[in-house]
Amino acid sequence: MPFEPDETTMIDLATGVRAPGATLTRELAAELHARAAWSCISEPGDGTAGLVVAALGAVRALRMIIEAWTHDHIAGELLTAGVAEGVIAAAGLDRALERWRPRLDPIVVTIALRQAARSGAWLAIPGDPDWPAGLEDLGVHAPLALWWRGPAHALGAFAQSIALVGARAATRYGEHVAMEASAGLVDRGFAIVSGAVYFL
Repeated sequence: MPFEPDETTMIDLATGVRAPGATLTRELAAELHARAAWSCISEPGDGTAGLVVAALGAVRALRMIIEAWTHDHIAGELLTAGVAEGVIAAAGLDRALERWRPRLDPIVVTIALRQAARSGAWLAIPGDPDWPAGLEDLGVHAPLALWWRGPAHALGAFAQSIALVGARAATRYGEHVAMEASAGLVDRGFAIVSGAVYFL
């Protein structure tokens, strides 16, 4: 199975994870597909992925993995894109490629997009109107995409939000404190943000 689906399938997959009424071009569909793939192959906060995607674009950066570009080829492309030689040397490209390449699976990306569409989840990318501007403060460690569920304006709540992070093996007391803290913060107008939460 080729990594990139045909244009009709790519647009169909991308349409399923865009907010209703969003305009979708072939270029945007390819960008969404590439960023969905990056969310499957890189860890949150992966600065090397952020650097490569910022310099080459998500689609071209994904192509470098698909086509198994050499370290020197990637470094040359990054230099051409204006990334300083010292930054490239410090990025740990070889280790990153070792992490990313085994995770590159077109079926996983297709399943992620289809399951997101079925469950009413959306894929937000930088440049979207509701993309949280505060994420730019993270530089190359910023998310490459955000999967989310809820109303279209929900991402706008990040302007006044707080992360509430706990343990999956929380005690009953810990759960109680988290619930009380969440309720109090929501009553004061804060959005509660957490990633990969586990609810009983």
